[in-house]
Amino acid sequence: MRNLTRVARLGFNEFLIASKPIGSFQRKQLFLLKTEQDDMKHLLLLLIVLLSLCSCRSANLVDGQWKSGTYTHKTNIKFKGLKRTYNFHIPQNPPEDHWKLVVVLHGAFNTAKGIEEQSGFSELSDEKGFCVAYPNGIGLFGLLQHWNAGHCCGKAVKDGIDDVAFLNTVIDDLLERYPVDPEHLYFVGHSNGGMMVHRYAAESSERVAAAAVVAGAINSTSAKAKEEWCIPEPSNAVPFLLIHGTADPAVPHKGGNSPDKPEGPKYASVFEAAEFWRGHNKDEAVVEVELLEGWGHDWPGRYFMSKEGVPKGLENYHAADVIWSFFKTTME
Repeated sequence: MRNLTRVARLGFNEFLIASKPIGSFQRKQLFLLKTEQDDMKHLLLLLIVLLSLCSCRSANLVDGQWKSGTYTHKTNIKFKGLKRTYNFHIPQNPPEDHWKLVVVLHGAFNTAKGIEEQSGFSELSDEKGFCVAYPNGIGLFGLLQHWNAGHCCGKAVKDGIDDVAFLNTVIDDLLERYPVDPEHLYFVGHSNGGMMVHRYAAESSERVAAAAVVAGAINSTSAKAKEEWCIPEPSNAVPFLLIHGTADPAVPHKGGNSPDKPEGPKYASVFEAAEFWRGHNKDEAVVEVELLEGWGHDWPGRYFMSKEGVPKGLENYHAADVIWSFFKTTME
């Protein structure tokens, strides 16, 4: 006979039977306790599974109506042990289904929240009825975020981060959660985010209805690079809008080294990017270039246009409006 018997564990509590031998009645009680404990575990597990299945599709859905706002979602892809995230904006009065989606990629050392505020796409989506996703690149503690566009930038390139796979995961997650139309996926990127759009459109062209790049080079070369990276050949035609300031000190529109970093990478020009996509698209999809005279590297929109020193003629320029108008022409 055992004088001290550990018989069951439920959560953080232990039931100990001590000092006296266990009789048949006590054994029956312990058996019933263990059975109830197992049943409770199975019930809780089933409840968790059911709740997770429901939340995938009904998140932000209240009484059959989608709740407008910007929400943060986690993916299963991790960096430094943390799940990578993206923000998603549901417009006011969205259509019942077939949501058009615009994916906006921030530049290096920016964030999803930052590009949402600077670009004005969420405000425009409320007016026009499309939805917007703002994925986050990799960084430290939600800061200094950037993308592996193949030739740029930083740690993302050095560590070989697969941002194409991450963006595909974001799209797949959105298609599962919301009534997004897979035939109407549009991509926008600024600076390093624009470079990433070039890469994604080349490697996943079958998912891209149209794309726009602001102040982002399609390629670059660097003396520090172990080997030159070249953008792959797309499998589908992609309509493209390229917007670039003629006074960009970070990524010159004519290509070459940045005046700010003469020892840095040598960028391909906006004209080389247009030539690449026109050569690939042939007559199947349009490629347009819009040069902003005197504009620098910032996102060309109301957020920065409100500051002093805006070049004459650009006071009312809003890139989000221009880009959405371009996307609309590709839908016709």
